[in-house]
Amino acid sequence: MESTTEGVEADRRPCAHPVHDQIPLNWTLPGGRCISCWNTHLDTDLALSGRCEPAFRIGIQLEGRSHMRLQGGPSLALSPGMAVVMSTQQTVTGHDDLVGAQSMQLVEFSIPANALPHFCDPARLQHPPNLVEDCSLPAQGAFMAGIVASNDLMRVGRDILGGGRIDVALQPLYLGAKIDEALALVLSDLLAADAWNGTSAARDRRPLLDARRLLDEQYEQDWTVPRLAERVGMSEKRLQSGFKSLFGATVRTYLIRTRIEAASRLLARGECVTETAYAVGFSSLSHFSKIYKECMGRAPRDWALHAAARPNAQDRA
Repeated sequence: MESTTEGVEADRRPCAHPVHDQIPLNWTLPGGRCISCWNTHLDTDLALSGRCEPAFRIGIQLEGRSHMRLQGGPSLALSPGMAVVMSTQQTVTGHDDLVGAQSMQLVEFSIPANALPHFCDPARLQHPPNLVEDCSLPAQGAFMAGIVASNDLMRVGRDILGGGRIDVALQPLYLGAKIDEALALVLSDLLAADAWNGTSAARDRRPLLDARRLLDEQYEQDWTVPRLAERVGMSEKRLQSGFKSLFGATVRTYLIRTRIEAASRLLARGECVTETAYAVGFSSLSHFSKIYKECMGRAPRDWALHAAARPNAQDRA
């Protein structure tokens, strides 16, 4: 969160059982804009705290789980596929708790408030359609909300973690463009929320979030629209239309994408293609290979060989 970025005077206080070599990767760009990344395996829980200077911040949880809160405010639980958006007009204290014994991929952007005064005003920010929880502190001029990260925002986070492929001389240009892209994606939701409020999908937000959680956590199961609709207490029609409106993909497309992402992680860890296919919910190896190639641009076996040849992402982080 904010305590890991340049421009925030962080007081890192690890928990009782310290982790080893678990340090975030940071970039400071012209204009005071910053990016901080965790891309590692946390052996144990890690607690961080620090002062958050006035800024607009976006955090994208790609893998792992964490809890973030402002001093005096409620805790926001982040799971894969979520993002936190924060805007502060004065210095506040923030606390991050990263859950250990798991892979941690977390990308955070920080833009100084004086660089975007018009958009950093918490009074202008509305509850977006993909809101999960509002943990703002209005009395302190602080807006903090957990949202469902769009597919495009998740892609930006993954692009940052893969930025090591960019020539060092070009990294400021590349990373600056990614900050702008993430900012535009988030602000388009926050500033246009009024047009979405009051729709049926907005009223169905909670069961739709439950539906996405089931697909995220139990992707290996045989989820059909009728089964998922019954599980979350919605009609099939409302589930289909609301899911597409909120997450930008149909239930089937989202499930396939989630399975393919899980398969990529297993293949990168050395699992064989056949075991991976069945582990993520495919009943046919040939169908898995066909879908994987459509999504990833190469056969699963080729992707596994490519992943094995790349430098370990944890070594970079």
